[in-house]
Amino acid sequence: MADRTLTPPGARADLHVHSAHSNRPDEWVLRSIAAPESFTDPRALYARCRARGMDFVTISDHDTVTGALEIAHLPGVFLSSEVTARFPEDGCAVHCLVVGMTETQHREIQRRRHDIYALRDYLVDERVIHSVAHPLFRVDGQLTLEHVEKLVVLFKRFEVRNGIHDRRLNGLAEALLAGLTPEIVGDLAARHRLDPRDPEPWLKHTTGGSDDHGGLSMASTWTATPPAGTVEEYLEHLRAGRSAAGGETGTSLRLARSLCAISWRYFEDRFAGGLLARRDPFARMLAALGRPPRRARRRVFFPVEPPAPTTADDEAALGRADRLCARALERFLIRAGVQAKLGRFGSALGAVSELAPLAALAPFAVAFDTQAKDEDLLAEVAGRFRLRRPDVGPERLERKAWVTDTLAQVNGVTRTIGQVSRAAERDGRSLLTLACEEPAVVTGQGGPREIVERRGSGVAVAPTADAFAEALAGLLAAPDRRRELARRALATATGASWDLLVDRLWGDAPDQPADSVDLAPMDDGAVLRQEVA
Repeated sequence: MADRTLTPPGARADLHVHSAHSNRPDEWVLRSIAAPESFTDPRALYARCRARGMDFVTISDHDTVTGALEIAHLPGVFLSSEVTARFPEDGCAVHCLVVGMTETQHREIQRRRHDIYALRDYLVDERVIHSVAHPLFRVDGQLTLEHVEKLVVLFKRFEVRNGIHDRRLNGLAEALLAGLTPEIVGDLAARHRLDPRDPEPWLKHTTGGSDDHGGLSMASTWTATPPAGTVEEYLEHLRAGRSAAGGETGTSLRLARSLCAISWRYFEDRFAGGLLARRDPFARMLAALGRPPRRARRRVFFPVEPPAPTTADDEAALGRADRLCARALERFLIRAGVQAKLGRFGSALGAVSELAPLAALAPFAVAFDTQAKDEDLLAEVAGRFRLRRPDVGPERLERKAWVTDTLAQVNGVTRTIGQVSRAAERDGRSLLTLACEEPAVVTGQGGPREIVERRGSGVAVAPTADAFAEALAGLLAAPDRRRELARRALATATGASWDLLVDRLWGDAPDQPADSVDLAPMDDGAVLRQEVA
């Protein structure tokens, strides 16, 4: 790539950010409810970007400059758009950020965008700054290795840090461009019969942008240049390649939060008095995950924009989702368990309504799927250009998880886990073992019953359906009791190290005494009888 050394402090702009004028979503969860890609007001976008340190502001809505025109009169603004270009031979779509254009140029670009070759020639002839957005992401599911090779020949500038897409896609794109040589690009140009239209097509320029749709993470990723006092100076730095991508790379959690924010605004606009006026679990769940942070106030009259979200903020959102999900399941089990114990099986089925809040978790599923869907393309690109990365392509480190309900005791299952774990460690592979730390209702002999009886972390009952149902109903009706049992279960898991357990399995250490966790035994049956009564 071209030299990207910058003189601090430099100038910054988020070159990839959306407003409410981006209204044709790609995600099915938004299309299914006829929601736009963004609800962000252009003026609010401008204020937030400037508050977060951007020297210049633009809006790159899909195939329109309407949003950018709404703020064009404000200082430091220039027109941009994320253009949907297509390969005419097969219709494959690619997104191209066109930066610093005029309205007339925008109209001409829209006329040519269905032929990516004609579009590229027009942009080069007009000296319009352009950058291929998220170049290894399949916009419409059609992008192949051949298309990527053509993009490498056709375009000079690429987005290598996108604030929505994860580090695998961003990192591989940057590694691909950094590894180009005159021979590689020359071979690709000859193979595809393309003219690079650049004297040094192996030296690429790079950009970065948040790709924010939900109004949360704008200005968390940007394109930096040397100091620029005017829009024209900033654009000239970009045109000359004196730029570098900065800020945060995307993650699945960042994308999920963005989708939650869009969903929140969609439902908020469609219910009189706002979504929270409904006072139902779904509304509370979606508000907790998607409602944007409110502006703080200094004294009385001066609102302060909230800072850009961090990775810790995203992880906290996932934690909230996990807790809200657990509460919904708890309410469902309590209601269903009590009704079933009373013999009201129809009412027990009606408890399924308690699971409605789980619909608010759909954005998380969409986000994780979106980040992983193009793995085959990333592997092909890594192989074709001989990019050696531990997390992408043929040499990607596969991570495995083993979920078990028995780990703190000696039996065949635990012995097998120990053997597999040692083999994984020997071969340099990743294996994560997950064990249950929640209270359990168990019957029979051996297995979990041993832990329950020795540690007081669950309820051991007679092996009958009535006894099991009575114990379950008692636990569901006694939240304090459940928390105490869960505390004991957690103490059991954390009180014994994995190394010690493996030593026990192989006879290198004595069996851990029953009172080593320092938990007094509990008469589960007596307590449950009192609670049920």
